[in-house]
Order: sequence, then C-alpha cells, then structure tokens
Amino acid sequence: MYIAEATFQRKHNNFDALRLLAALGVFISHGYGFTNPQKVEPLYALTGRYLLSTLGLFIFFSLSGFLICRSLNRSTVKDYLWNRILRICPAIAICSLFTILVTGCIFTNLPVREFLFHVETWHFLVQNSFPVRVVLTLPGVLDGKAVNASLWTIPLEIKMYLLLLLAYLLRLFSNRWLLACSWSMLIVVNLFFANQLLHLSGLKNLYPLLHFGAYFLGGAVFYLYRDKIPVRFSIWLLLLALWLLAWKFFPVYLDTAALFFFIYTIIGVGVSSIHIPFPRIDISYGFYLYAFPVQRSIYAAWGDQPGYWPFTLTTFLITTLLATASWFLIEKRALSLKKHRSVVLTEKLIGQPEDQAYQYKQ
Repeated sequence: MYIAEATFQRKHNNFDALRLLAALGVFISHGYGFTNPQKVEPLYALTGRYLLSTLGLFIFFSLSGFLICRSLNRSTVKDYLWNRILRICPAIAICSLFTILVTGCIFTNLPVREFLFHVETWHFLVQNSFPVRVVLTLPGVLDGKAVNASLWTIPLEIKMYLLLLLAYLLRLFSNRWLLACSWSMLIVVNLFFANQLLHLSGLKNLYPLLHFGAYFLGGAVFYLYRDKIPVRFSIWLLLLALWLLAWKFFPVYLDTAALFFFIYTIIGVGVSSIHIPFPRIDISYGFYLYAFPVQRSIYAAWGDQPGYWPFTLTTFLITTLLATASWFLIEKRALSLKKHRSVVLTEKLIGQPEDQAYQYKQ
C-alpha cells in the first residue's frame, strides 16, 4: 500500500490517537519519576533501554516531520509560519498563565501580590508564550524546581520547523533526493559523532536536536517519498529483524536501526486502515502541556503517601479535563483562523498522481 491523499483526512488515519498515546507515554514516565524514582517504569523494565517518554518523543517528532512537511508543501511561506504560530502559541500561553495562577500562586513562598508582579513571573509568561526559548521555573515556587519540564521540547520543535522551511526555500522539496541525502548525512553524524557531544559542555545542547531531528527529518523524507515507499507488513518485519539483530550483535548500529524501525512503524500505524478506537478530538497537545504542572502540583500537595495509582488516576483525570477545555476553548478556535489553500490548487493536488502532487506549491 502506498499513502494516498485521502489518508490525511482525520477519519482515515490514526495520527491523533498516536499523538495522544505519545503524550500518555511522557505522562506515565513522569508519574514514575514523581512517586517512585527508584522503581523502573514498564517499558524500561522490559527493554533495559527505552523509556515510555522517549518512545513518545519518537512518535511526536516522526509524525511532526511527516505532517509538517505536507503542510509546508501545500502552503505559502507566510501561511506556513502563521499556521505554526496558531498551533503552538495560544495554547502554551494559556497553559503558562494557568501555571502561574494555580501552581505558582499556591506554592510560591512569596506574597501572592509580589509573586504576580515579579519580573521573573512575567518573564515566564512572555517567554513561554513565544517559545523560541522557554523558562521552566517560577520565583519562590517549589525551591526552584521546574513547574513544567515538558516544555523543553517546544523550542526544539520550532527549530525543526525553521530548518525544514530553509530546506524548502533551498528547493530540497522539488529535488527530494537532496533532502534524503541531508537526512543520510544527519544519520552518519548521529552514528559517529552525536554521543561525543554529550561530553563537550559547549556543544552538548546540540545532541537533542541531532537525535530527535533525525526522526523529524526522517518523517519529512517519508512524506516526500510516499509514492515510492510502500507500507507493507513484510517490510516492517524486515526492519524489526534488523533492529533486533543490531540490539543483540551490533550495538553500535542500534540507534540507526531503531530510527528506521520506529519511523516506519509510527507512520505505518498512522496510515493503517485498522483504526485505533479514539474520540475524534485532538487533545494531545493540551495533554502534553498540562500534564507536568498538574503532576508537580498534586505531588507537592500530597507527597508520596497516596502511591502511584491514586496519584496517576487523579492527575490523569485533571489533565484530561484541562486538555479537553484547551482544545475546545483555545486550540480549535485558534486553528479556525488558519488560511486555507485555494480551490484551484486543491483540485490540482487531488487530480495529480501521488508522485507529482508534491511539486505544486505557492
């Protein structure tokens, strides 16, 4: 099976479900970190290598590269940037305000009025509302611990959006083999050099961009070659076998084998005709944003006493309610402001073979 344009209609794919599962993976990992840091979470106990949160980020970045590449390929540069702003900024701004008014006001050791007018509080709100860089702490709150540690991935995502835009402006989309070559070079850099960056204080911050960027760019390459890469169970089995062989016998190549296996698996499940039962609303971004401040607040109030499951069920319920409210009150309304492609271009895209549709851009 090759990926057809109709697959991108929400009712015909599992993208929303996968994103929510990814957010849940991050949520579960953080839950273990709060309530029982000494206990190993289930996936790590099984594999000895992968955390649920890491797998969740693989899903986020692979799908993001795949879908954002499609968005850019069908938009003007102006619309692309505007759409990305609408998707990211309103929801994170309201979440940051919520974190200030709830977590901050309840747990700060400063007088509330002083806290609300503190320069660092306003810096937290403004900086995180336009998250090219993010602030993770609030003045006087929880001894300087991060109130929303999950936000660290948002600037990383924005960097990838801008790098993909640069590739588009350099015509790497119309010459897609060039983007594939760029991805291959990134894989080589990850294979031979990325781990060395962890030992260099001035460059170690590049590691997440290189590591997760390979998943993002891999998703983008998969989209551009969707007319050439079939989604087949036999190919998935081959990639699974290569991943397991690398795990057992060639550990130096494990991350590379995992990259191909996870990207193919994630996108394959995303476009599968077997649909994951899932309510057709996209609360994954809101869930990702609110989960950590909710967990941080409940843990600060309860401590270790309730145990993992009462803590997890309580924080899951609260986070789900906040994420649902974020979708209906903030995100959905913001996304309605997106500018859509013209009818003429849409007809061109629908009418062209899949291997030619990617060439049409404004």
